[in-house]
Amino acid sequence: MKKRFFAFVLSLLMVLSVFPFSVFAADNSVENGETVANEEQNQPSTVQEDGSWEYVSYGDGVELTKYLGSRTDVYVPSKIGDYAVVKLADGIFENNDTINSVTLGSGILEIGERAFYDCDNLVCILLSEELTTIGAEAFYSCDVFNSVILYDGIDSIGENVFANCPSLTIWCNEGTSGFIYAVNNGINYVILNPNATPETVEQDGINYYILNGEAIAIGVTDTTITEVVIPQNVNGYPVVELRETFENCRLLEKVMLPNGLKQIGDEAFCHCQSLTSIEIPERVTAIGSFAFGYCKKLKSVVIPNSVVDVKSYAFTDCIALENLTLSEKMTTITFASFSGCDSLTKVVIPNGVNSIGSSAFSACEKLSEVVIPNSVMTIGSYAFSFCDSLETIYVPKSVFYIYSVDSLPA
Repeated sequence: MKKRFFAFVLSLLMVLSVFPFSVFAADNSVENGETVANEEQNQPSTVQEDGSWEYVSYGDGVELTKYLGSRTDVYVPSKIGDYAVVKLADGIFENNDTINSVTLGSGILEIGERAFYDCDNLVCILLSEELTTIGAEAFYSCDVFNSVILYDGIDSIGENVFANCPSLTIWCNEGTSGFIYAVNNGINYVILNPNATPETVEQDGINYYILNGEAIAIGVTDTTITEVVIPQNVNGYPVVELRETFENCRLLEKVMLPNGLKQIGDEAFCHCQSLTSIEIPERVTAIGSFAFGYCKKLKSVVIPNSVVDVKSYAFTDCIALENLTLSEKMTTITFASFSGCDSLTKVVIPNGVNSIGSSAFSACEKLSEVVIPNSVMTIGSYAFSFCDSLETIYVPKSVFYIYSVDSLPA
């Protein structure tokens, strides 16, 4: 509930109009959160096709923002014209009582938050095999929703995605994010591939899955631990991933991660309120949603250059975070990923980042300096809202669009 309320608050005000600071651009003139030069030719456009969809195009990809049709069985296309559809926007089908089934075209990577929230007559959905992310509350309170296949490629499942879906059965492979979500949330599940059965191992108070020659840390036997060393190997298998491993270990102060770790999954250290520092190994490529959320004593974070993906809310509400170094391989600062970091005073966005997401640094009350490189093209709504110490931002000429309330998709 706290995470959902916090996300709602972040969405109340615009990026640049909610606090008094000036914006200077090299070539573009920016005023009241909107670009007034080069806007017509560069801004994402919201259009309709065949009376069924509104969408926003970014480069060669499309985000569908609203369904305008009335069919009971909906096919979500893999392309709109020459553009590949890659995402369903937040709330795209919210409160739609008409749809019974949905099929996603190939190549769709992400389902936004509350996308199918309270769709009372939705029975089933066929996801794309390429899907990687399902946002929080995406299928919340779909009363007759009874079947979904969660493919192995899904690596991020938000909070309360399938809450209040009493009829649901999840089809998945053991050891996958879908399987762990089903087990942790008491949802009925059926194994797609019985031959891919993981072995469960407990070592030094940490539980692991052994699957496909690798070890995945999935939890602890005692949430009151204060220190932990995660080994390089468990029973000869390399430890490559953490999944909700130390969530709510509120007394945990020190952690040593193995050098071979590849992924820090969703909520891996969420609510570790005594954790003061973390050294992220240089082989880690992804950091999940809420991975370090609400780590209220975490003071310094260096995200190594191996990391290409930091999910939404990854470091939200780390109120003691003073020093932040971002990976040079990141291309997007995602939604609310560093929101509520009250002690952060300076942020240097690496060259190569092309998008600063909505609410990315919202409510960073002491943030007074932001360095934005020439690679950035878009800045999301509310990106710096409630940054009370931020008076001036210099926007490079590469930025062609800054979202405001009026420019948000319907």
